[in-house]
Amino acid sequence: MAYYNGKKSDHFDGEKFFIKGKPLTTTFFDFLKWRMNSAAKPWPKSVQNQFDDVPPGQVHQNELRVSFVGHATFLIQIGGFNILTDPVWSDRASPLSWIGPKRVHAPGIRFENLPKINLILVSHNHYDHLDLKTISRIYNRDRPKIIAPLGNDRIIQNFDRNIKVSTYDWGEGVTINDAMQIYLEPVQHWSARGIFDRNQALWGAFVMKTHIGNIVFLGDCGYGDGSFFKQMKEKYASFRLALIPIGAFKPEALMQYAHMGPKEAINAFKDLGAFYGVPMHHSTFPLADDWYSEALDLFHEECFKRNLNTASFKSLKIGEHWYVPHKMSYDENQEVISKENMKIILLKLQGDQLSLHQVSTWLNAIYHSCQIKVVHPQSDGDLIDLLLTTLENQDIMSMTKLHIEAFLEYMATPPGSSHEGYQKWKDYLERKSYEEIGFQD
Repeated sequence: MAYYNGKKSDHFDGEKFFIKGKPLTTTFFDFLKWRMNSAAKPWPKSVQNQFDDVPPGQVHQNELRVSFVGHATFLIQIGGFNILTDPVWSDRASPLSWIGPKRVHAPGIRFENLPKINLILVSHNHYDHLDLKTISRIYNRDRPKIIAPLGNDRIIQNFDRNIKVSTYDWGEGVTINDAMQIYLEPVQHWSARGIFDRNQALWGAFVMKTHIGNIVFLGDCGYGDGSFFKQMKEKYASFRLALIPIGAFKPEALMQYAHMGPKEAINAFKDLGAFYGVPMHHSTFPLADDWYSEALDLFHEECFKRNLNTASFKSLKIGEHWYVPHKMSYDENQEVISKENMKIILLKLQGDQLSLHQVSTWLNAIYHSCQIKVVHPQSDGDLIDLLLTTLENQDIMSMTKLHIEAFLEYMATPPGSSHEGYQKWKDYLERKSYEEIGFQD
């Protein structure tokens, strides 16, 4: 029985979905031939997690917290809303419990430590992304809204008919609440649960439009000519966060249609115009010929070669979480945090028109994503130390040339360059160029 019986379109022929002008040419027999002849280095049977995340029930209204559970599973927390992407807690990515790719890392969040889930996003029906047992378990506990591409509702409901699933076509979306809309966008991939159902269900990437910035979850995809990513950039303008697959890319002749390697993933990150990104689809299930840590190792090498700041495209270990920094804008008509406002506050501090406590609170609000403990400086020097600590510790990208220039302008006023703070900043900038520390224009 077909999964979907809708009208024909430019990517559905009445029976199967396709990408116009970009057909998948490999077959099941190509897959079998590769499996029979693969000389891939065996993965470790088990690797202990360095992190075991115990997430809060919810985060503050303007915070974005992301936790890497493993493979393509993330817990995304925005305000009082909790989202899971492609949730997989099963031991194997397989239709059978005794054979098939077995996970090397335990899930980075124990199931009993999951907060209440409000929304589940399912990108497509491959076993490493659609885990029916996990979906059913979460649904029967929390009754979340489940969103998937066309045809995937039948697969899920054939397993548990009580589960409600909303499905969408490419370009369609839904309003979740006053602060969030979800859209499904095309990417280069394919679908199947068995030998005879290839491309009977749709696949895609999810864009989450939220009050604190756009987020894109690419699910699983090849790079192709990059046009899908560029189209998303054109449609949505910018992304605060992009979750991008980097693994299961060897042998490239067989895998490149459906999977990106590290080089292509970095291209996609740039094409999307994302401010921050997290690589995924690695180090969890042995799905291809690339070794356990190979994708992540090559990702770090490629970032170094291409001078890409890993504070912006940040790899997370399984079980690790990240409070994603705010995208900083410097259009004074759009954002309070501007060059002129920075100068005003610092000048007020100089004239004792604003207390040190107020300034430190303001600065900590800007840099809350750095997870720096709130401090109450007793002097200008302490305040400068707070700013320097922010730079040295973590969130390089939250400081820009405009911030630095505004601060230097203040410090250059009487008592002038003899001020110890000015010298600290001067020394810091002499040690690291703007490009080396990742400042944005």
